[in-house]
Amino acid sequence: MLPDKDDPRTIAFHRTRSSPAIPPDMQRLVDDISDAAGRVDVFFQREKATRKFLIERIGFAAAQIVGPEPKVEIGRGNLELAKRDIVNAAYASRRKYMWQFTRLVARLSLPLLILGALCLTVASGPVTICGTTFTSPSWLPLVVIALWIPAGGGIGALTEFLLRPDALQYSDIMSFDPGRWDPKARFVIVMIVGYVTAFVLWSGVFSIGFGDHKLEEFTRDKPWLAIVIGFMTGFAFSSVRDRLISLRPKQTST
Repeated sequence: MLPDKDDPRTIAFHRTRSSPAIPPDMQRLVDDISDAAGRVDVFFQREKATRKFLIERIGFAAAQIVGPEPKVEIGRGNLELAKRDIVNAAYASRRKYMWQFTRLVARLSLPLLILGALCLTVASGPVTICGTTFTSPSWLPLVVIALWIPAGGGIGALTEFLLRPDALQYSDIMSFDPGRWDPKARFVIVMIVGYVTAFVLWSGVFSIGFGDHKLEEFTRDKPWLAIVIGFMTGFAFSSVRDRLISLRPKQTST
């Protein structure tokens, strides 16, 4: 997104161009204004009204360095107030995201857990209904695994989010949630990575212990380990992703 003429970065840029030899304190303010606007663009990219409000607040700081008599100290003070507003808005954004993801997990993960449990009950042995005995197909345990991996992944991702530190600082804005995926996209990504992780474990590329069990045993009469695989993927997504990336073939020079 290119900043328009009213964007504080545009104002700061033109101030720099018009006065190449600006004092160091003004240069630092110009850099901090651009940095703050960039943080707002990234963190609030899906919240247009909030983004517009915060960019205007940062603009109050940029306005102080325009004109024949720039007021750097006032501009710095306005920027600090804008940073406070950014942090307060980030708290509100975090609460909104948490409730959105909680509702998504309640609507998807819990039904998948229940459906998987019902399939596992049927798969555990013949079922007699009205005097007729039905034998479950041999592939039904695979359905249980397919249901429980995303179920565990959603719960794991939500747990990781809830366990993040309560205090949110201005310096955390860029690192708090770098991907900025919306809840549905995050759920789908965790599900896909969970399936890939399960496949890699099943193929024996690497082994992960869980108590007295090995996670690769999820296909050997231990389908409940699929929940653990999903949970691990959602809870420690970055670590699992990095482990999978490390398996990528590396090009060697000849």
